[in-house]
Amino acid sequence: MRKMCLAMMVAMLAAAAVARADAKIAVVDVQRVIDDSEKGKQARELLKRKFEQEKAALEKQGKEISVLKEDLDKQAPVLTPEKREEREVDLRQRIKDFNRLKKDRQDEFNAKQMEVLRQVMVKVMEVIAEIGKEGGYTAVLDGTNGPVLYAAEGVDITDMVIQRFNQASAGKP
Repeated sequence: MRKMCLAMMVAMLAAAAVARADAKIAVVDVQRVIDDSEKGKQARELLKRKFEQEKAALEKQGKEISVLKEDLDKQAPVLTPEKREEREVDLRQRIKDFNRLKKDRQDEFNAKQMEVLRQVMVKVMEVIAEIGKEGGYTAVLDGTNGPVLYAAEGVDITDMVIQRFNQASAGKP
């Protein structure tokens, strides 16, 4: 029984070795494609512009709260306990509202960033699939931060994907 299991394992390993000999594998740094492609740069710039205005408004509101806190700290010794308590409650509520708004804006930004990234990724994956089929690749691996520990020169097709993606995206919104 053991000899039969061992023979089967050897046969499976031999078959895998033969299959690997015919394999043509490529590696793509998908993150670099997104970062360096024209479409990826445009998407990043669009997000940046959209949320810079909101960031500026939040910073202004944060400064206003800081000024209120400083004023309260300066005036606290001369305020009546009731008035001081009233202003402290108001300040705490403003801080709470501000933190909630800041978190909501960050969540909106993250969601929008993920949506834009997903849209770009769908198109990048189409280009990678085209290149994979045209090049006769058995597999195309993501070398961004994945399990690819070594890839021989010439196996990395990232520049080709960027070029093709830029061509495919030219003139498209």
